[in-house]
Amino acid sequence: MPITPDFSFLFSIIFLGAFLTQADIAIIFCISQYKVSYLVRRYQESIGKIIPLRGFVHDIGRSITHKVKIIDMHAKGYSTKDIARSMSRAPTSVDRYIRDFERVKMLNLKGMSQSEISYITSLSESLVIEYIKIIKEQMLKN
Repeated sequence: MPITPDFSFLFSIIFLGAFLTQADIAIIFCISQYKVSYLVRRYQESIGKIIPLRGFVHDIGRSITHKVKIIDMHAKGYSTKDIARSMSRAPTSVDRYIRDFERVKMLNLKGMSQSEISYITSLSESLVIEYIKIIKEQMLKN
């Protein structure tokens, strides 16, 4: 039976002010980074919270989970202040994500392709795709 790492100890390390990367966790548990990525994503989904790993906290890497969650909260009417507090982000970062989302929304409604939107906004194509998914979901709800 495979052993699943217990990530709860990470919260103790984070509480002390240290931020780990997925590579750090892979070394600690002697597993691949791919496996860490998978397990972290699964763990976050099960507890309904985001583990503040270094890439998340310092807004680096390919992770877009927090951006999508911020936009989702914005779409539900939460204030920038409430979103920032809930997601452990600076209000200026939250406002930037919302502004980027609104730019993607406007360009998408004008009929531009994902790659054109990515180029014009300087956002990754994967983030543009995630934002467009949210736009489509919002349109279905209305």
